[in-house]
Amino acid sequence: RRRQQQEPIDWKSIRNDDVFRKSNIALTRAIGILLIAASLLFSLMSWLEARAAAPYFAGSPYAINTAFPFNFGEIIMGVLIFIIAEIFSISSTLSEEQKLTI
Repeated sequence: RRRQQQEPIDWKSIRNDDVFRKSNIALTRAIGILLIAASLLFSLMSWLEARAAAPYFAGSPYAINTAFPFNFGEIIMGVLIFIIAEIFSISSTLSEEQKLTI
């Protein structure tokens, strides 16, 4: 028997109007957290590279900006995606309560 590979996104749940599944909520949270983490790690790596290169240009007319490069756009997008995941979580709870109501 061939083992079926599980897709990261459950497309069947989206087609069946069951968007507020726990797996979809967990994946949305993971996307938000990973976007924030990737942005911070990229900024940290850029800052470390600039700090490492700055001494080599000390006597030259060129200057290297050693300020921490913070990308607010990616951080805000990650927070918004995380907020959407929380809205999905609340909606899932409300949907389950609505299904149990007679």
